Amino acid sequence: MKRLFYTLYIYIALAAHVVAQTADSARVSLLTCSPGSEIYELFGHTALRYEDVSKGVDLVFNYG
Repeated sequence: MKRLFYTLYIYIALAAHVVAQTADSARVSLLTCSPGSEIYELFGHTALRYEDVSKGVDLVFNYG
């Protein structure tokens, strides 16, 4: 569980650093997918997305 919190903290810190250096047109989103029936889908999926249309940047920080 500690590893999860440390990983999320790092992702959020990276996203905050990127957002601090951008224009007002930047957007940060949390992407989630529910669990599925296949073995690789059993636990769902989560990611942070950073999008800045004015600079043409669209990044996804993947987690589990």
